[in-house]
Amino acid sequence: MNLNELKSLFKGLTISEDRVDEESYKEMVFLFSDLEKWNKVLTSALNPPVKPVGMKPDKEHVKATEEYGAIRENQTLYKKDFAGQVIIAMLWPWSDGAHITLKLAQL
Repeated sequence: MNLNELKSLFKGLTISEDRVDEESYKEMVFLFSDLEKWNKVLTSALNPPVKPVGMKPDKEHVKATEEYGAIRENQTLYKKDFAGQVIIAMLWPWSDGAHITLKLAQL
């Protein structure tokens, strides 16, 4: 799976803002009210989060995400290896409580 294939799974979900759409990095914003739908799609494609909200990130989580802003305790990290091609997905909730930034990267 690559990022374009992963993004194609989001058809039917509402994207509030499509910020970056590059081959190895994508960034978009969606509404917090749709979080359950997004988590369902991400979990089906990438398995459950390796770092859910409320869990302190370990060194491996930080290293994998540092190029994209790193990962914090209040954020979610998905990570899956597809035959040597690692894909990560990070969910960054906004302080407004209404929006979430989704960052997808192919490592």
